[in-house]
Amino acid sequence: MKLIKIKLGTKFLEAFGLPNYFSELEYIELVQIYQYDRLNFFSLQRMLFKPNRIDHKEEIIKNLFQATFFQQLEQNGNELLCIMKQRNDLGFWPLLISGSWGLIPPLSVDPHSIMISIIVKEENMQSLFEALDKYTQDSELLAVTDVVNAMEKVGVPLPSFTGRQHEIMAYATRHGYFDIPRKCSTEKIAEKFGVSVAAINEHMRKVERTVMRYFFG
Repeated sequence: MKLIKIKLGTKFLEAFGLPNYFSELEYIELVQIYQYDRLNFFSLQRMLFKPNRIDHKEEIIKNLFQATFFQQLEQNGNELLCIMKQRNDLGFWPLLISGSWGLIPPLSVDPHSIMISIIVKEENMQSLFEALDKYTQDSELLAVTDVVNAMEKVGVPLPSFTGRQHEIMAYATRHGYFDIPRKCSTEKIAEKFGVSVAAINEHMRKVERTVMRYFFG
């Protein structure tokens, strides 16, 4: 068995006729799946709303996610953590979960990419890639790990980031902040998000500390 991590372009969403989530949202994370059966997709999701849009969260969630139920657990500024129930025949969930493979949360989606982890038998990997290729050519295999090795971290919580931290770090990565030589400055990132350089540095330190503790702590 293999655990693979794949990056897909967000045009993958268009292939399934899904709405433009990012007309209202900055970021979506599928944190956990609680139930997936013939009728329902029941999950824990975190989302970062665009400025001044979280006041319309009930309408947005119903329209964009076709949610039949949602329960807010936590709200922090424009970020919402909620339990959501959706029909399981919508979107790409059947493709990612009902084949000879399984989706391993978390799954994150921003305006530029979808990051997913999938557990699959080695002999079924080609079938998975062929299924994805039917809907998008914009995919990148990021990592392949033996499940036996991955299981060494069972019981260790996955790194968790806020929507704002994800947004900042994704922008920094895409624009070459971590390249050598560096192609993007903290000043540019701060200007993009309308905050101080000190605030950007603080977000980055928190993310780096979380990652270092997860892998080396």
